[in-house]
This record gives sequence, structure tokens and C-alpha cells, in this order.
Amino acid sequence: MKKLIPALLSFLLYVSGMAQPLLTKIAENRFLVWKGDKVGVADSQHRIIVPFEFDKIEFQNKRLVVRIKDRYGLYTLNYHELLPVRYKFILPRPQDRFILLTHESLFGLADNNGNMIISPEYNFMSSMDGEHYVVMNKQKLNGVYDFHGNLVVPMEYKFFTIDGSKVFAEKNNVAQILDINHLDSPVILDSSIKLIYTERHYSSSEEFFQIIKKDEKYGLMNANNGLIIPIIYDEMKSSGSWKFFIIKKNGKYGMLKIDGSIPVPPAYEKIVPKKEGVELFRKGNKKEFFGYWN
Repeated sequence: MKKLIPALLSFLLYVSGMAQPLLTKIAENRFLVWKGDKVGVADSQHRIIVPFEFDKIEFQNKRLVVRIKDRYGLYTLNYHELLPVRYKFILPRPQDRFILLTHESLFGLADNNGNMIISPEYNFMSSMDGEHYVVMNKQKLNGVYDFHGNLVVPMEYKFFTIDGSKVFAEKNNVAQILDINHLDSPVILDSSIKLIYTERHYSSSEEFFQIIKKDEKYGLMNANNGLIIPIIYDEMKSSGSWKFFIIKKNGKYGMLKIDGSIPVPPAYEKIVPKKEGVELFRKGNKKEFFGYWN
């Protein structure tokens, strides 16, 4: 029993003067510690490295993402400030990058030393593949940067569905499919095809789909320029599930599955998406329910 006591004390690693153990190891010789509802960082010798002034600390990309109330900042493990605690969020991405959002709702990109790779001036930013970042400017035009901050696709496009390195895009009202890795050879779609904004829908192979419109009819394409659903519907829009689309034909609504089957034929006056399925309304407002698990 006497041999167990030193081991137990070593395991708990109590911070001096506290009743809080070092519960979470985040890096070599660095532990998250709590004092009341505040969190800091200590080493294995009980020395407080980061004081108890933060509401939350996460270890990401070899750095500390800290939060005080609704503001985030970035620090080293030795409590050196890299980005001040003033951002709405700091989102870790591959290649030791962080997407930043200011409280003015502007996006930018920084590395894990706090250097600005893309200045926070964009209305939207998302990571495509860890190597590229899609941005949208105030004119609602899209472009793409690489993770070094080089603009590889100019701010001349309207982006729709993104599938890996491929993007359904529109430039000068011309629909096309861009491949970020082969920008010199875009697939130019038929001049009568229009791209329709939609939620991302994918199959079991995680292939994303794009709603298209031609001659006032709607269908579905994939990023390999394949027609998944024929262009025969009067309307097509997202449901609340990746498996299904809401369709309209001959004035009635139904449900289309991504494999082309129609589990709910177009026979309804209205379809309303819900969390676990859709509500179906026939004439007279009689309500039925179709679950996404079908």
C-alpha cells in the first residue's frame, strides 16, 4: 500500500493550493487545469504556464485556441500571444492553418504563428480539401486561394456545388465545371443549362450532386458531367436529408431518392421538410408523414 501512495500522488498531479487534478494532457509536459469555471495550463511540476482566465482552451495545430466569453484568440503552449482574443471563432484546418471570423463577420486565414495568409475581408470562406480555400467577396463573387495565400482562381465566378477539387460554377452566365487541379480545361455545359443553389447532396460514395435547369425543367448532375436524374421535373429542391429531393410534376409534389426511385409519387399539394422527414399535405390540408429512414 505504501508503494502505491507515491504513484497515486504522481498520477493526480495536484496543482499547489487547489483541489483540482491535472485531468487532461494536451502536449508533452502540458496539462489543462481548472479553477472553478476557468481553465489554464500547467506543467507536471505544478507550475501555472497559462493563468486561469479563459472559459475554454483547445489544443489545435500545436497551438492553444482560447476563449473568453464569445471571443477567441491563439496562444503558444508557453503563453505567448499569437492572435489577440477578439475573433468570433478560430477554426483549425490542415497544414497548420486557422480560418478566422471577425465580429464584423469577415473571414480570413492565418498560420499557426499568427501570420495572416489571407486577410479577413471576405464574406465567406471554407476549406475545399485542406489545400485550397473558397472565398466570397462583397460582390458575392467567388475565387479560390491555395494554403500559401496565392489566388489560384480569380474572383470572377459564382460557385454552386463543390465536390472535392471540382466546382459547379458560373462565369458571365455560362455554367461550367471547374477542376482546381486542371484550371486550363473547364467543362463548359450546354448554354441553356442553369445551375440552381442547393444543399450538398451525396450518395453512399460521397459523390455530390447539382440541381440543373433547362427549358424550365429540372434534373440532377454529378461533377463528372454525368446526368443522374433526367431533366423532366417542373421543380426540384433540397429536402432535409442527403438521400432525397423534393420534386414537382404536373402541379403536384413528391419525393425523389438519389438512386432515381420515387418513394413518394407527385400527388401532394405541399411538402414541408422537418428534422426526421417531411410532412405531406394532400388537398384539404390532410397531413401525412414520410421519414428519411425510408
